[in-house]
Amino acid sequence: MKCGFYKLDITPALGCHLMGYPAERIADAVLDPLYVTCISFTDGNGNTVLFIPMDLLASYGEVITKLRFEISEKTGIPVDNII
Repeated sequence: MKCGFYKLDITPALGCHLMGYPAERIADAVLDPLYVTCISFTDGNGNTVLFIPMDLLASYGEVITKLRFEISEKTGIPVDNII
């Protein structure tokens, strides 16, 4: 079995709108950066599963579906194996 890891900083630029507050807030500092982390597992037969946890407050079905298909096209990993 093979295993791989990758971590990418996805912190938005200062000045963006902050989600999750009752009143509109604008980011003026970064307390904690946001990341997307990829973890892949490949067995001896070349079957790969890719886990992609993201530091997001919300993610929407159509966006996630599009991401899964784009990742599949670029990596050859079946869409059903991208979680």
